[in-house]
Amino acid sequence: MKTQNNVHTFYGYDIKQTSQKEKAQAIAKQFGDKVITYDDMKKEVDATNGILIFVTSFLGLAFLVAAGCIIYIKQMDETEDELSNFRILKRIGFTHTDMLKGLLLKITFNFGLPL
Repeated sequence: MKTQNNVHTFYGYDIKQTSQKEKAQAIAKQFGDKVITYDDMKKEVDATNGILIFVTSFLGLAFLVAAGCIIYIKQMDETEDELSNFRILKRIGFTHTDMLKGLLLKITFNFGLPL
């Protein structure tokens, strides 16, 4: 298998005066796609970064909502199974407020830790 190594040469110029920038942009337009200015490159990089940030944020939010739904369903299923335990606690002498505090602690632990 034969491989070819392509060699590219880049030249950079730092233009500080506004009048020279306009002349340089006019010259760059004459060469077409062979010349890339800093401003063009910056716009391209900013656009790419914007798309990446949007996609990753959207996926992160989607996974967060999905995880929350799964945990919620799990919590509701466990609550139905634990009704008999709450009845036993009430017979022992726990007040309604004590059971609510325990339930709130459990829900906070189950939702807060994974998320």
